[in-house]
Formats: sequence, C-alpha cells, structure tokens
Amino acid sequence: MMVPRQQRHQRIREILSHNEIHSQEQLQDLLFAEDIQTTQATLSRDLRDLGAVKGARGYSLPNNGARGALDDANVRRILKRDLLSAERGGPLAVLHTRQGRAPVLTSEIQSLGLPYVLGTIAGSDTVFVATQSSGQARAFVALVRRWAGLR
Repeated sequence: MMVPRQQRHQRIREILSHNEIHSQEQLQDLLFAEDIQTTQATLSRDLRDLGAVKGARGYSLPNNGARGALDDANVRRILKRDLLSAERGGPLAVLHTRQGRAPVLTSEIQSLGLPYVLGTIAGSDTVFVATQSSGQARAFVALVRRWAGLR
C-alpha cells in the first residue's frame, strides 16, 4: 500500500538505524515486507531528502538518525537565513554565509553528528567542511543546498 511520505521516511530511518543496508533494492525489499510499496525513484528521493550517504558499511543517516525533527528544523532555519552558496572542491565543501554567521553554522553542522564529516573550520563568512571523499562532499553540498532552499 502507498504510505504517506513522512511515515515512509520514519520507517526508512528506523531500518537504516538497525540494519546494514547496502543497496536501494535491499531497502525496498524490507519496506515491501512491511507492505510499504515504493518505486526506486521515490526511494532514491527519500534517501536524498533524509541526507543518507552510502559508505563502506552501507547507507547511513546523519548521526544514525538520532537527531530529532526539531533540531533539523533549527539547522534548516539557520541555513535558509544565513547560507549564500555551497560548492564542492574535492572532499571539501565550501559554504559562504552572511558576514559573521559562519561560526554559528559550523556549530550547527557539528551538532548534526554527520558520520561523513571529518571536521569543520569557520572564518567570518566561510565554512570549510572536510569529508572522507568527493562523493560525500557532493552529497553534503546537495543536502545543505536543499535545506537552504538553494539550487
């Protein structure tokens, strides 16, 4: 049966928090076993919306999905207000903010506990985010752009 997006997202978070999922097909099969039918395109979009990243141990969520929706809403609010641009250069993400807002954004990024963020450095209006790979940096940039409402 078709399940509302929010309910499907919650179930995906739970599955990824308790299982090593190495493919979208594997995740789709687990959802189907619970009578949650979804297309591969929808599942791919769901994983992107949740900020899931595929690594050596399969898909993972920011801080294994432990952060609450209220906290994510706060990060999104700050990104929408303060983020001007986000670009990737190799395994680095470079975020440009309004003057003086980079330290606040850096603190919020670190509080997310994203498993693929190795560290951050903030200036006054620029944040450097180091990830393990260029693919992870690309996923991170896509996530913050989406949360900030940038394209």
